[in-house]
Amino acid sequence: MVGANAEKMKTVRRISTIGISIGLISMMISFIVSGFNATSFVTLLGGGIIYASMVFFGFGLFLCLIEEYADRAKGEVN
Repeated sequence: MVGANAEKMKTVRRISTIGISIGLISMMISFIVSGFNATSFVTLLGGGIIYASMVFFGFGLFLCLIEEYADRAKGEVN
């Protein structure tokens, strides 16, 4: 990826990593506190945060790739 697309992808990766880390930490803490009860609200919330971060990463990757493809089709990027 060139220039702006690489910077956008770095931002998407950073935000996704932070979201997955927060979700994983909250899920693990909830498992320990609730006695490994998988139906605890915080456990489900942590799983939801992880899932949302993965969807965000996929969407951001898709947009960066489509933008780069469009630029190459116009002949702006070598």
